[in-house]
Amino acid sequence: MRSLPKLLPLLLSAACTLPIAAVVVQGAPGPKQAHATSGAAVKLPEVCGVPLAEPQISPSLPIDVEGALRQKDRNVAQRASDIFSWQEFVALNWPARKGQRGEADPGRRLGEAGARVWETWKETREVYLPGGAPPPQWNAPPLAIAGGSGSVPPEARQSAHLLTSMLQAVQSDGTLPATLTDRQGHVVRYEVRMNRVLFDFIRNNGLFDGRKQATTDSVSFPNGSMLIKAAWRELEPGETSRFLTSEAWIYDLHAGKPVHWRRKTMGLVGFHIVRKTPSAPQWVWSTFEQIDNLAGAHPSFRTGSGAKEAVNRQIHPGVPNVVQRTLPIPARQPNCNQPTAAVDNVQALNRAMQQAIDRQRSVLRHYELISTQWPLPPEEPNAATPTTVFRTLPAVLGNTTMETFAQDTSSCMGCHAMAHTRRTDRFVGSDFSFTLSNAHPELPNTQNIPPPLHPTTDWDRQNWANILRGKELTEHTYELLPKHVTAKLHCESCHIDAGRDPDSAWWVNMNIKYPTLEKLQARVNQCFERSMNGTPLPTVQTASELPNGSPEMNAFLVYMQWMDEQFKARSSTPPHQGLYPVTKMTGEATRGEEIFLQKCASCHGKEGKGRYESHSYYRPALWGEHSFNSLAGMHKPEKLAAFLKSNMPYRSGGVLTLQESWDLTAFLITRPRPKK
Repeated sequence: MRSLPKLLPLLLSAACTLPIAAVVVQGAPGPKQAHATSGAAVKLPEVCGVPLAEPQISPSLPIDVEGALRQKDRNVAQRASDIFSWQEFVALNWPARKGQRGEADPGRRLGEAGARVWETWKETREVYLPGGAPPPQWNAPPLAIAGGSGSVPPEARQSAHLLTSMLQAVQSDGTLPATLTDRQGHVVRYEVRMNRVLFDFIRNNGLFDGRKQATTDSVSFPNGSMLIKAAWRELEPGETSRFLTSEAWIYDLHAGKPVHWRRKTMGLVGFHIVRKTPSAPQWVWSTFEQIDNLAGAHPSFRTGSGAKEAVNRQIHPGVPNVVQRTLPIPARQPNCNQPTAAVDNVQALNRAMQQAIDRQRSVLRHYELISTQWPLPPEEPNAATPTTVFRTLPAVLGNTTMETFAQDTSSCMGCHAMAHTRRTDRFVGSDFSFTLSNAHPELPNTQNIPPPLHPTTDWDRQNWANILRGKELTEHTYELLPKHVTAKLHCESCHIDAGRDPDSAWWVNMNIKYPTLEKLQARVNQCFERSMNGTPLPTVQTASELPNGSPEMNAFLVYMQWMDEQFKARSSTPPHQGLYPVTKMTGEATRGEEIFLQKCASCHGKEGKGRYESHSYYRPALWGEHSFNSLAGMHKPEKLAAFLKSNMPYRSGGVLTLQESWDLTAFLITRPRPKK
């Protein structure tokens, strides 16, 4: 973990007396404003004998969580974090000062109409421009979007809210759309915005440009950086009194282009606040929802009525999703004899805050905190181990409107730890923010061999059908070869990008590593018998027999030969073979299980069974009856650790430390799998 800033000793000396609302609303540079409130302090009982400062109905943002997350009793730290979340929510939803982005108007009351502070922040489309062009300064008006072929209505081009349907955090199904549809059949829309501290850092360091990111060795955003992710649904007549509303332009995507533009009254249904503070280098993660999402006489989403209904699943376009909360909003008082439990009665806190907000005649009384996820400080036990995995409380956190399909495995910090820059030659983390991945231009990955799109040589043309067939078998192995595969795996489950990725034992120069037809066929069949837990493909004595004697084997070998030709055309350097070796270490399975739950379970499921919804492959099983057997190469610790270090989490290879790779290996090889 990163070392804490020099400011930390000052925060620690304040302990539980750190003022909660002592600074101006925005992280933008400028003079301090008076502490403006509506005279509303929320009185709360002590937590395990520790008094906390009363939260205020105020436009002022807190500097940090009270006590800097270092209270000996984690129940107190959890309550302080939840109060911090509510203070942020109120301040960010204060009416904004006209003409000044990101500043609250302390002369106005919370319940007054007008744009909220966060609604004046920069939306990602204003920061990451075509060609990597620099974005305008902070106080520039909303940037007009390019009209393309003229399909964008002129009045929409400078709208404060342009909402997309494509920001669900975690998919669990590779077949059906990853969109959320409300009870009325309307798709939920999203936006992501950043405050001035974060925007200025990106602009001043050129990180809006993908080419600059490609040469950047590290990213560390300054304290005070904030991101908002908001979820909106179309409102029906008569619903506006219970929602924070906005007149927004929405659109659909067709062939990657925005179409079918229309102006709608939208209601806020989900709200993420992400804040980097002096005591939380992994940021503080707060999530809110509108109280009618899943409750009341007219919930926004279908909550299900039958045992056979698919709950929290992706579904066909236009069909309302059935949504249920799998992580209840905490409602029990902490047991002060269990100081490491980090329990807070969030529902009681919500009621107290809602009552105070109600006195301000604000629609925000119809919103509730789900919970706050925060990192344990580095001085906690186990922090001295040579691993950068961090402990979070609570371990999982999900919002029904943004992590709908993977709530029970959703970890804000765990997922965002995989965020990286546009750099393609190695993993460079983007400090828990996926926003940098929006930068243009998107640079090609020059390490991997591109897929076969069209023949370029006479040999290609003669063998094109087998080249494409080999790729297809690699990508859909168990579906296309059911007689030879028992596991629900593909060749590219291990050989990523259908064998074209050098980090995951690519298939270049296989005919040199296995110089005879007999040895090469045997190596392919070793995978079928072990990794696929199946039976071998037919083999032949001579290459001339392959097309008729073993057409599937022939397709694999021709596809491998095509990769050799592609590599020779790109490089004169001998290719690396197999997996990059890693230094042998001793793994700890207990730590490995923590890593799995934090960084792997959202894709593979918390039981490691993979994701096969809609009867299709999305992510592979890591153990159990559908995984590789006990003789597979991936069951050998040195191979599994090497694979994990270079390739996992998926598309974020390099985020795991060497120790984490061995810890995760120690956990995975203890899981049950088919014996051979």
